[in-house]
Amino acid sequence: MLPKQLSSTKIMKEKLNYVLISLLKENGLKQTQLADSLGVDKSYVNRIIRGNQKPTDEMMIKIAKILGVDSRTIWR
Repeated sequence: MLPKQLSSTKIMKEKLNYVLISLLKENGLKQTQLADSLGVDKSYVNRIIRGNQKPTDEMMIKIAKILGVDSRTIWR
């Protein structure tokens, strides 16, 4: 039996989850603090991190700025 293939979408979601959680930890921030800085509800940030919400490019730029990285770092 062949191993189950992961979709590219699932891989991207898992990668985004890992990168965002790592950057939050590096910066000593909680999801709530990130949400407050963005002016959005914590549930929105949680959905982005879990891969259930696709952030806009504008939102990703804001997130990257708050986390002190270039937005391309998050998508690499």
